[in-house]
Amino acid sequence: MLCVCIAIPLASVVRADDRLAEFSKGNAAYAEEHFAEAIQNYERAVSARTWSPALFYNLGNAYFRAGDAGHAILNYRRALVLDPHHPEAEANLRVARDRARALDLRPDALESYAAWASADTYAIIGALAFWMVAFLLVNTFRRQRRATTVRMSVLTAGVLILVASLSALYLFKTGRSGRALGIVTGHEVQARVATAENASSVLPLPPGSEVKVLSRRGDWLYALLPNDSRGWIPSRAVELVRL
Repeated sequence: MLCVCIAIPLASVVRADDRLAEFSKGNAAYAEEHFAEAIQNYERAVSARTWSPALFYNLGNAYFRAGDAGHAILNYRRALVLDPHHPEAEANLRVARDRARALDLRPDALESYAAWASADTYAIIGALAFWMVAFLLVNTFRRQRRATTVRMSVLTAGVLILVASLSALYLFKTGRSGRALGIVTGHEVQARVATAENASSVLPLPPGSEVKVLSRRGDWLYALLPNDSRGWIPSRAVELVRL
């Protein structure tokens, strides 16, 4: 069954900031089941860069109720980029993907482990680990103390945490779920062997399917596909998850 949170968007706190007014208008339009109007208001809030998990989640709900699975999946994914543990977005994403029969890229094991936290979280952890390591090193050399077992253990742990955080950030940037991750938002999209509508098809891509954009040529994107092959896709049919 469709998650009950589809029926009611997350409430927003009304603020004086005019940039958030469109979010409130979108919520009001959604409550009245004017989904096209809600989408317009939410999209204006996105254009104003007032991004939040709630905004993308509500926008995903509005697109879903309007029958646009591709854009619904895109915005649920954007909500999860900002909050990887957003339970309602995770639940509704599964529902939308099942309805659309969208295709997934195959993440490797390291990316699966790295997905437990956001890039911002890893950046904060990495920064704390760096300063902890720097403090211990400076403190040891300045006082010319012999490194104790406890000090060396803490130093080693700090270095390992720093390396793990930097590795996770690298995966976020370059991995299959990194900045090149795109969602197919068009309908009847075919990945092709060349940049021409009459070129042979490599793979049909239902709305909501994932691709990793590798390069661009004019109005075409060259992408890694869910079946691990590569093909050309019209750029108008794909949107990147990370803005």
